[in-house]
Amino acid sequence: MRRDDARLLDILVACDEVTAFLTGVSCEEFLADRRLQCAVWFQMEVIGEAARVMSRQLRKAHPEI
Repeated sequence: MRRDDARLLDILVACDEVTAFLTGVSCEEFLADRRLQCAVWFQMEVIGEAARVMSRQLRKAHPEI
């Protein structure tokens, strides 16, 4: 089983990826680019999955996650 710190790193890396994908992209460009939408969606899934399996201890200590 992976540790919370590894999962938090997964979240940070995914956030960096989304930021890189979207830097300089307008809303119109994003909506017109299905591959970009899928790339962002995948990173959001990574974030959600990592957040979902955080330990109870971490979630209790940091309910904002």
